[in-house]
Amino acid sequence: MHLRQLDMIHFKSHAEKHWTFNEKVTAFTGLNGIGKTNTLDAIYYLCMSKSYFGQSDLQLIQFNNAFFTLQAHWELQEERLKIRCAMPLEGKKIWTENAKPIERITDLVGRFPVVMITPYDVSLILEGSEVRRKFIDAALCQLNQQYLLDLIQYNKLLQQRNALLKQTQNFSQSALTQLLDTYDAQMAPKGQYIYETRKLFLQELLAPTQHYYTHISQGREAVHIQYESPLHEKTMERILQDNRPIDIHSQRTSQGIHRDDWLLELNGQLVKKYGSQGQQKSFLLALKFAQWQISSRHKGFKPLLLLDDLYDRMDQTRINRVAELFPDFGQVILTDTHAERITVGEVIALSQEQL
Repeated sequence: MHLRQLDMIHFKSHAEKHWTFNEKVTAFTGLNGIGKTNTLDAIYYLCMSKSYFGQSDLQLIQFNNAFFTLQAHWELQEERLKIRCAMPLEGKKIWTENAKPIERITDLVGRFPVVMITPYDVSLILEGSEVRRKFIDAALCQLNQQYLLDLIQYNKLLQQRNALLKQTQNFSQSALTQLLDTYDAQMAPKGQYIYETRKLFLQELLAPTQHYYTHISQGREAVHIQYESPLHEKTMERILQDNRPIDIHSQRTSQGIHRDDWLLELNGQLVKKYGSQGQQKSFLLALKFAQWQISSRHKGFKPLLLLDDLYDRMDQTRINRVAELFPDFGQVILTDTHAERITVGEVIALSQEQL
């Protein structure tokens, strides 16, 4: 898989840009605030149909403009494809493949697998469970379309169930019971499938995470990821049934796969509490590189790797250790504020003026 070209019009800070990319490593260098990260986000958007940073589509339109368009030129298993997205300020977003409409955007997710790493990803280590769920979900949605579809449907049902729980006073006891039974019957099998898929993914994730952590940090700590879920003890169906009185009282669905978490540990201690800044950065990179390796194995080709300010807050030893991994990766597009640090592989360095 090779991203040959990216075209952007009115996307975030960019008025109009057209980039071509090296098959191996392309680097954008320059000061902060000139659009390097926005360029990577445009690529991610065309792979995943959404911004990496959770911004709404309307927020991505450059200020004082009425639309944005993005287009990626791909080579995928000897086939040349143009994926285009046009988002107007008013109206419907349009996706096309080689000028033909894409009917279901869920068919796009996973076709061009991507792993992105940014300085903001330290939240994966330091913040709450929602961030870690998003990481796991983004990884699995690219590997398993059934997981993607079930997750979308589960979240929609969860939202509807929570809306019902906020207005229980408008229903008789029998009507409320019947409605909750209907939601639970639909949510339970989807939640159970999501849980089982996450559990298998974690088993696959552990070994490469340990491998990359050891390589990057040259550390001897034992990496472990502990999956926390109420479904270890009960089925999703039983959880919804047992917690119904609590849910009615609290007006929300109190337990389920939407509350799952993953404890990231070094030698049995939480890295968020006891890990040094270097250990936390190494753990983060190890997780992302492990995701890349798993995706590569499942897809049968190497995913795109986007690295934003990769060397931020890294000492020279870790920089060198990460650089040693580049020959193993496929296409890499990275950014850095210091051009002199871009010394890995075959690199095209794009200057600040060009950005």
